[in-house]
Amino acid sequence: MMGLHGDGKSRALAEVCAGLLLAGELSIIAALSAGHFSRAHRKLARTRKQDT
Repeated sequence: MMGLHGDGKSRALAEVCAGLLLAGELSIIAALSAGHFSRAHRKLARTRKQDT
């Protein structure tokens, strides 16, 4: 699909993977600083029953 299959393409594939990783990290940092990350976790969290 992206022409990254075959001999001599491992570095290009690694660059794409690194870019994807950095984009994900940037997205998480933006969500944390805007307060969306914790709000989503509070909203979607499953309630746990306390063992007594």
